[in-house]
Amino acid sequence: MAHTASDKRRVYLECAGLFVGQTALFRQRPVIHEFVLKHKARIPKLIGDLGITKVVDIAQDLLKARIFEQVSRAKVEFPESFQASAAQDAPRTECELIAAQSAAEDALVDEQNDQNSEGLAEASLDPARPKDDDAYAVGPPSQHTACLPYGAQHAILTAVQRVLEECCFDSWSNHRPDLLEGRDCASAVELTTWTRLLTKDSGGLPEHALRRDGKNFTKVVSSIYELRHTAVHRIPIPARRVSQLVQCAIAFAEALLDNHRAAQLKDLHDEIENKIEAMQLRITRLEEAAAKELQEVYTQRAELDRKATEIAEHLAGNSHSTKSFAGRLLEESVGNIFREADPASVRGAHGGSRHSRWYGAFGLWQISTQDDTAQR
Repeated sequence: MAHTASDKRRVYLECAGLFVGQTALFRQRPVIHEFVLKHKARIPKLIGDLGITKVVDIAQDLLKARIFEQVSRAKVEFPESFQASAAQDAPRTECELIAAQSAAEDALVDEQNDQNSEGLAEASLDPARPKDDDAYAVGPPSQHTACLPYGAQHAILTAVQRVLEECCFDSWSNHRPDLLEGRDCASAVELTTWTRLLTKDSGGLPEHALRRDGKNFTKVVSSIYELRHTAVHRIPIPARRVSQLVQCAIAFAEALLDNHRAAQLKDLHDEIENKIEAMQLRITRLEEAAAKELQEVYTQRAELDRKATEIAEHLAGNSHSTKSFAGRLLEESVGNIFREADPASVRGAHGGSRHSRWYGAFGLWQISTQDDTAQR
């Protein structure tokens, strides 16, 4: 059975956060059906609108086409869903955006040596370090920027920092244990100490133990300063920046020829990218729905404003008519009251009190006004 493009797009947007990693490899319908049922609480409106059978059918088609598995395929299948995020996240070369944030790279000085660091740290702090950690500070992201919950960001960056410290410790333990001066674990040496050491004569490592790539390596090292600063000072940053910092950490591990940890960081980077894409798509869908609801509110507000204006104009018109009519009656009454005639003849001519005709006309006018108001 053929499904509409809008239904496919909706299932993809709603289920992009479900079918990630290993679950994106599902192909068998019973497995997909059981999985969707298990997580139906996360997509209640989708199931309510389309039905569980249709959702499973479409999800199976998308899984077989590897739409959930590869973002590139999703962009081809649903290009309109990625237009908003594409403008916000223009592609950049690896680490370029991060390294460009600070111009301190050309003015690195040694002014912040740890007071209690000796041996390794003291001998290796001559070279580059930013004059001030604040050179790598970034302001809080805009409220419109896609960000991870801070707990997730902090967990990622602190884990990456720990992995890189282990990577450095193992490298020096294997090639220059003499520089460790009794430090027996990775936690004993701060990450910035290793990066400062690397910027001077490759930290004493032999050529075969380090793969440098000119300016790119310098940018990678610079980005590691930012990673550490962001983690230590608890600075919220955009989700894409977190991903880019992890990407730079991969390059750092590869430079130290630690393929095992580089592979671990790649797995983490892939997970981050998948979650960011799913989050961004979900946010885009929520923004679209909110925009429609707001448009309805604006339309209703415009209609209410029009009605309010119409009521005010009608009131003003009726008020003017009321005043005019009452004025004419009063003018006539004045003439009747002060007419130079015998009061008795006036009464006889009109068959009653001199005021009776005025009250009668005014009463008829009131009834007419009430009928007109009721009709409106």
